[in-house]
Amino acid sequence: MTKLLTPQEVADSLGITPRTLREHVRDGRLPYIPTGRGLQRERRMFHPDDVANFLAEQRKAGCRPTGKLDAASSSTTSISAVIDFTARRSARLSGMPTPSSAPGSRKRGSNLKRLPLSGGSP
Repeated sequence: MTKLLTPQEVADSLGITPRTLREHVRDGRLPYIPTGRGLQRERRMFHPDDVANFLAEQRKAGCRPTGKLDAASSSTTSISAVIDFTARRSARLSGMPTPSSAPGSRKRGSNLKRLPLSGGSP
């Protein structure tokens, strides 16, 4: 019978943290064997063959470039119109009345009487 591995042993052998190991288990990439009779949290153990298969699946081979990349062979054109936002804003603002020329607007303080300064002769 093969000895099952603890999560810490598997994490150490893979060179990852126990948290990353739990994420692989949660995502279904690494199978585990539940052991014990814990009702709150099951104890997870790992078979060495499952760990070896996981490691083999994680192995990636880089592809070598086959040659120099050519430029794009077709030209594309856009059919969307270019919008000049500043021109649109200027046109919109030119048609709006300014606060001083708006009907019924008053200048600040226009309804106050001017009082003579004290301390001088009238």
